[in-house]
Amino acid sequence: MRIWAFIAASLCLAVQAGWEDQYTGLWFDPSNPGWGVSLHQQGQSINATLLLYGKDGDARYFEARDARLQDWDPYVLWDPVTFGGTLREPGLPSSRAVGTIVLSFEEDLRHGTLTHVIDGVRTTSPVTRATFENTALAGAFAGNRIATSYHQCAAPFANEPVRLSIEQSGQDVVLRMSDDRASCEITGTYRSLGPTGTIDGTAQCSGPGVPVTGTFAASDTRVERESIGFHYSIWNDDCRQEGRLAIARTGSRLADESPPHDDVSSVWTKRNLGSGGADAGWSIAVHQQGNTLFAMVLVPGEHGGSWYVASNMTYTLGQDGDFTEYDGELWATEGPPYTGAFDYRRVRTRRVGLLQITVDRGGYSNAIFDIDNVRRSGPIEPWLQPRDTRIAGSWTGIRTDLLTAAPTAAPGEWTITQDSSGLRMSLIEAARTCEIAGALQWRGLTGEITGLGNCRDSTGAVRYDDFYAQQVRMTDQGLTMRYWFLGSYGGMAAVARY
Repeated sequence: MRIWAFIAASLCLAVQAGWEDQYTGLWFDPSNPGWGVSLHQQGQSINATLLLYGKDGDARYFEARDARLQDWDPYVLWDPVTFGGTLREPGLPSSRAVGTIVLSFEEDLRHGTLTHVIDGVRTTSPVTRATFENTALAGAFAGNRIATSYHQCAAPFANEPVRLSIEQSGQDVVLRMSDDRASCEITGTYRSLGPTGTIDGTAQCSGPGVPVTGTFAASDTRVERESIGFHYSIWNDDCRQEGRLAIARTGSRLADESPPHDDVSSVWTKRNLGSGGADAGWSIAVHQQGNTLFAMVLVPGEHGGSWYVASNMTYTLGQDGDFTEYDGELWATEGPPYTGAFDYRRVRTRRVGLLQITVDRGGYSNAIFDIDNVRRSGPIEPWLQPRDTRIAGSWTGIRTDLLTAAPTAAPGEWTITQDSSGLRMSLIEAARTCEIAGALQWRGLTGEITGLGNCRDSTGAVRYDDFYAQQVRMTDQGLTMRYWFLGSYGGMAAVARY
């Protein structure tokens, strides 16, 4: 019967429904740090920046913008995944092809191998995903889950309300998950996988459909400011429950400075490149975890591209959904040339200035940085790939209002339709029925909905208002978003209704 434990663990690792951002992150060799590769992924497209040192020992970067993942299939993450692209050396006025990059990642999404060829010099190194800050999980949430129980505790497929509270201290977490029939307390460890993460631990449960004691594993844990979702499995030799959930925050609204913040990880490029000269063409590769950004300023020049690092940019002000600002010290590095063996003990750093990044939802994002008393600044825009994911369907979920002194939650049934004219949402809740008409626009992996809506309460009174949603995300777990409507602000989260 231990075969059930193996199946449960395996399924929990491979339940993702498509390419999203599984490999986004900083990858390096922890036994030989000081260089690495920055990856940003949107669906099948990969934007890779290789951070090395030139023949003169100065920091040099090379880019691969044509890397692409294989077509998705449900079992692709059960085996190592390999992809590659053409490396180019940036320069002014133009770049040049210098070689290739190939990356192969293991099934755990934490380890891999990097091979690059630059001007005929071939190097192969192990790489590990960098973790520089814990993701903030703590809070109270509610919504719906889809779950099935097997073996001696067999229970039919169910779409049911669920409540979840999370306490966190560093990587240690305690989850209390309950429905109307059963409850579990899980003690475990959260491990970041860049944009997502895993939770592994033990569970103590009571009620039908769950083991009394068992092993707990959650994968593809996606944490937004107003919601959380993951796939999970609880099992022992006699009983196994598999499920997935997408649920919204029900506690009080987070303070502006409190994580989690909207993920601004991307390659941000200076707009209006027609300015020319030394101020032309720079970009910033940004990775975010918790309240911290790890950023590389990439500056092309006549003899290649130089990179500078701000490894500890912190949140300073702003409100998610409007704008956020991050500041940090900027450093130059020198190290062993890529033409020979790398020795981290030969890496040298020096402070060259400051970096400030402001991400604005209205399209006015900006960056300012100093390198040896030379200031550069300008509007920036993120790397975006086309996306046409549809959110049409029947959903069971919850809408929370976090603006009230006592936050409220309204469970409901949603029906969403989409066609060439736009999007329509019907929300049926106990106290009201709402109709919303608008448009969905994707901005990378998340989207925004703008529209008009009306709601009719139990007395027949009708109210009208603009509807606006950000951070719209569609995954195999469900549909989540942040919204403003009828004086309310909060999270909306739902799972598919079958």
